Amino acid sequence: AAMRDGLVARNATAGVRLPLVERAPVTPMSPESAEAILDAVAKTWITLPVRVLLGSGMRLGEVMGLDQRDLLLDAGFVRVRRSKTTIRAVPVSEDAVAALRAALVKAPRRGDDEPVFFAQEGTDRMHGPSVSHAFPRILKAAGLPRLTVHGLRHGAATLMLADGTPMRVISEQLGH
Repeated sequence: AAMRDGLVARNATAGVRLPLVERAPVTPMSPESAEAILDAVAKTWITLPVRVLLGSGMRLGEVMGLDQRDLLLDAGFVRVRRSKTTIRAVPVSEDAVAALRAALVKAPRRGDDEPVFFAQEGTDRMHGPSVSHAFPRILKAAGLPRLTVHGLRHGAATLMLADGTPMRVISEQLGH
């Protein structure tokens, strides 16, 4: 912009070479690593949302934002509300359906407008940042490689692809 506006005689950045950033290749999630993750969180307070995340490919905020009216478990779907007028149906795995049913059983309050996942003390909606902070620590304690909660979304997509799900279906499931 300074060159264009005639404020400088020459572009001082013209000869700059950016450093090459080396990144390790992404390791796709295998069914065995998914099972190890589920085993690691099995007896923790985040087990149910992690099972839903891995069994749906949903974003953490979408899972934490589920209300009881959003569950269509007999059909194997949940409704994700993007706004008051935009809703998408997300198919969920059998394990995710089982986790959602277990969350409903544990819910201290029942009703359409009540959350699916309650905080540990049962008074409020579970918060995503709490899950995000606990998840890597639980994996580390189990001796598993570092992974973020968002990595479960990528893992779910990888597992669907390995299972033969068409890319277009995966894209729609992830809300792309």
